[in-house]
Amino acid sequence: MFINAICINNIFLNIFYIIGIKHIEKGVAEEDAYNYSVIGCVEVAIPGKWGYRCTGMSFLNFAKSLMIALNDGVDIDSGIRVCQGVGHFRDMKSFDQVLAAWDKIIREFTRQSVIIDSCADTVLEKDAADILCSSLVDDCIDCGLTLKEGGAVYDFISGPQVGIANLGDSLAAIKKCVL
Repeated sequence: MFINAICINNIFLNIFYIIGIKHIEKGVAEEDAYNYSVIGCVEVAIPGKWGYRCTGMSFLNFAKSLMIALNDGVDIDSGIRVCQGVGHFRDMKSFDQVLAAWDKIIREFTRQSVIIDSCADTVLEKDAADILCSSLVDDCIDCGLTLKEGGAVYDFISGPQVGIANLGDSLAAIKKCVL
């Protein structure tokens, strides 16, 4: 019996990750930033010093958000209005209107994503202490705190986004071919 597997190789440019960890994820010591590790598709963390959840519980699908923005806040697959839009694509006269519509939708989805992640963190802190994982992360034992109680040296998350290239391609096509 053979198992077919797909391997996705990613090329990581160290300098961009190091700069990002040091500056975007404020507060990471320079020597720790140089010791980062890729721990999933593209998430980075500092081994032994980071809480185990680098990405949020909610994915922002940029391509789907554009479709919702172009349809006045309505999900065309379900027909449900998921948030208040600014108009339908057929009535938009300029590319700036398209960008404004997407901006409104993505800001609302980002707000909702922060709420979801805050709820998830609260539940994880209260109901899932994860003592084993906490025992493997620097400072948890010394502080007497689990990862989610603040025991890890670093514990911040960022919400993952998907469909970024599709969003860019879609916007470029709209700008060049439609508006």
